[in-house]
Amino acid sequence: MPEPVQAPIQTFNDTYVNNNYVKSQDQIMKFRNYLVLENCPPALAMLKALRAGKLRITPKKLFWNLVYLLIAVGSVAIALLLTSRSAQAAWFDDNWAYRTSLTIGNTGGADADKKVKFDIDTATLLTAGKIQADCGDSRFTDASGNLLDYYLDSAGGACNTASTDYYVLVPTINSGNTFIYHYYGNPTAANGTVAAQFSESTFSPTSGPTAGSEEKGAGPVAYWKFDECQGTTANDASGNGNSGTITPGASGNLTAGTCGSGVSTEMWADGTTGKYNASLGFDGADDYVSKTSPVGLPSGANPFTSSMWIKTSSGTSNIYLLKWGTGGTSNTMNALIYYGATNSFSHAFYSNDLSSGANTLTSGAWNHIVATFDGTTRRTYVNGRQTAQDTPAGVNVTANQTLWISTYTGAGNFFSGQIDDVRVYNYALTATQVQQLFNQGAGVRFGPNVGTP
Repeated sequence: MPEPVQAPIQTFNDTYVNNNYVKSQDQIMKFRNYLVLENCPPALAMLKALRAGKLRITPKKLFWNLVYLLIAVGSVAIALLLTSRSAQAAWFDDNWAYRTSLTIGNTGGADADKKVKFDIDTATLLTAGKIQADCGDSRFTDASGNLLDYYLDSAGGACNTASTDYYVLVPTINSGNTFIYHYYGNPTAANGTVAAQFSESTFSPTSGPTAGSEEKGAGPVAYWKFDECQGTTANDASGNGNSGTITPGASGNLTAGTCGSGVSTEMWADGTTGKYNASLGFDGADDYVSKTSPVGLPSGANPFTSSMWIKTSSGTSNIYLLKWGTGGTSNTMNALIYYGATNSFSHAFYSNDLSSGANTLTSGAWNHIVATFDGTTRRTYVNGRQTAQDTPAGVNVTANQTLWISTYTGAGNFFSGQIDDVRVYNYALTATQVQQLFNQGAGVRFGPNVGTP
């Protein structure tokens, strides 16, 4: 099993300014006062004179001290605005399309390990097709993206009503405001509610809970999970309609088949146990997946991320794993290419390649490979860790061309092995986001190495 990668965790309620962590509201007030005095020496002198009872001030001195004070207060306001913006939480898992922030107000002292009741209008969400029929794809996180346990109290307020009752177990309730997030919009998620009501006491907020505006996640523009286990359609889970056509050839795998059939000439049978649930097996001779006129794929020199899991069964080199654009001319395609001789992969713009490095892949095992490009810098990742980077010039990927998986153009360079969880984003994932993707949306992945999570 690949070694888990711990993604860095930032505590939302810690404001980081001038190398100091400011945690409580009292500390924040003291820090504001410190900034004012630090940036306004005359104000500090006035404070000392006031304390000593020796304040003597002329109108001119009063004027300039007020000017200094206004400048200092403005600087503090800008600093606090910037730090509050930097505290916005990253999306915990892009398989969830929507989230809403929830604010728990507390004018009393801090508390811990209490359940908090939220009344949420799930009827409107269901009507809009944004949540599962049983509301089971609801997830709650703290502001750092850590999952929180919840109980959906159907007896008190069932799903598909204007006031569905969710009880969320909150580990830390601050003195002041505590922010959590409600995620929804994952049609394939398992039901997330615990089976029974929590034994912990209920915390009653002094204000709220109040809901913020709904946010839509920046998920992939194309996403093939390869979990269908039958048929010749690879469904696109991104919602952009980029479902692909599965094509078994005339040798090796002869049909798409079904998972678990035990028939060695079926693509789904070869992919019965994937990295996550099922996968799709390719024979290296003539199997592939294609999508004509894909929607939303990055072109030109626009940013992108390509991500997939592969398990090789052949050491052949120059094998195309994923490709769109044209090729044949420098910088006109976007492709991931496998090199079995060196146990590596490359990202290619055509005649402008970046290798992950020799022996960065493990033959016969599941490997997570990612390539990103932010418009300037291109990077490769293997199993959550960056392996290489460069700054390619002249990138101009051709738009509106067929996308291919396991082949160059359906006539050669076929892959032998299993492919799972293929994603394309129209922006460059950060290193932390790549780690979370490797660990299935968490800082560290817990669960089986392959198959059903």
